[in-house]
Amino acid sequence: MTMTIYRSKIDYWLWITIMAIVLFCVTIPLFTNRNLNWYILLTLIIPAIIPTLLILSLLTNTNYTIDENKQTLKVKSGFLFNSKYDISKITKIKETRTWLSAPALSRDRIEITIGRYNKVIISPENKELFINHLSRLNPNIKVVK
Repeated sequence: MTMTIYRSKIDYWLWITIMAIVLFCVTIPLFTNRNLNWYILLTLIIPAIIPTLLILSLLTNTNYTIDENKQTLKVKSGFLFNSKYDISKITKIKETRTWLSAPALSRDRIEITIGRYNKVIISPENKELFINHLSRLNPNIKVVK
């Protein structure tokens, strides 16, 4: 069974900015009022823990798996996004830098068109290798740079 896993490229500056905002929102109340009870402290910290865990899940579990035997592309992003696509139905791949929400951790992305209207935006670390792999399995894919 030949499966190749491609990790998502990560724009660390984006994730550090998000984490800084979350931490800032939590630490300001802590430093402005030193007489907080433990239950108030927990109500301030717990909302920051949830996005932190979500971000860590995304950073460690966003990848794209090409299964050559089943001819499928599996796109996984944390516990939020998990989809499979038939490689033979991929019609076009084009580079994009869109800000649209996607299972991609970088703005250096590719948009994959499946069929006529279904699209998925991803950001593999090595785009050229990834595109070549898909093109080898489906030579009918139109690649737009």
